[in-house]
Amino acid sequence: MQALGKRVKQKRIQLGYQAKYVAKAVGLSPGGLSLFENGHTSGVDFVTGVKLAKLLQLSPEALAFGYECNIPSTRNDTLAIIGCQHSGPDHQWLALAVEDRPLTTEVVDLQFGHNSTYYGLKITENTGRYLEGEVAILNADPQQVLVSGNDVFVVYQTHCQLMHFLYERAGKVHLIGFEKESHLLVVNRNECQYLHSVTAIVGSDLVRKRSI
Repeated sequence: MQALGKRVKQKRIQLGYQAKYVAKAVGLSPGGLSLFENGHTSGVDFVTGVKLAKLLQLSPEALAFGYECNIPSTRNDTLAIIGCQHSGPDHQWLALAVEDRPLTTEVVDLQFGHNSTYYGLKITENTGRYLEGEVAILNADPQQVLVSGNDVFVVYQTHCQLMHFLYERAGKVHLIGFEKESHLLVVNRNECQYLHSVTAIVGSDLVRKRSI
């Protein structure tokens, strides 16, 4: 699959847009856009990504993954919040089919397609990267390929934490926290109960109580 930055550059050129125009339109510096197109994507947030998709006449899914895909939901086109960064996701909820999932207390009020691999995780404490009240949208697909530089939610033994994924080598996952004093964490992949990538972050204004 083509890398995200290359995909943006290719579509930009195809539409005849100059780099300066695109950068200004989405709130990046020309240098920032150049870095993004050359693979340094960690400095571009979700909102900027949505702006890029709209400007380049792509759906967010097509921009992010290179093809049209359905992002998951529960009934009524909402995404269920099934845990927080300290508890992790409800494993029983994850094991159920979409139509059989129990009602949840809170949902993310967004339009999604139907796919059972995504869920919301509530941020209940500032982490240095995420703010209290936000919701991390996580991908629970066991076949997903983790990308170096992306954030992940890891659960192993009794440990739950949002972390930065560095790389995986010889069955060992290398992670680091968001704070400056964070130390490198190396765990065996097969010891991780969950290792789910962060797909997006949405604000608290999109969270609502679910009506029973």
